[in-house]
Amino acid sequence: MRIFASPSRYIQGENALFENAKSILDLGNRPILLCDQLVYDIVGKRFEDYLHRYGFHIVLAQFNGEASDNEINRVVALAEKENCDSIIGLGGEGRLIAQKLLQI
Repeated sequence: MRIFASPSRYIQGENALFENAKSILDLGNRPILLCDQLVYDIVGKRFEDYLHRYGFHIVLAQFNGEASDNEINRVVALAEKENCDSIIGLGGEGRLIAQKLLQI
């Protein structure tokens, strides 16, 4: 059996990433922030700092290039080890693996 869960809301727009900490808190306060180094350099670091200001405990997981079973298992193991309660995927590839993780 596979189960897919997602938030009931989708938010987008100018500065949406930096104006929704309270909505994200509804999902938990110990997320994995999943993205590759390029996306982290462009927006991930600022987003991580923003979430820290709202009391989030962020676990950074660098995306290693392909949403493979090995990559999914690596991120799942990290999430379990760090007691994470949600996944935030930034960038196209990060979102793909986050979607696959939600199906496990």
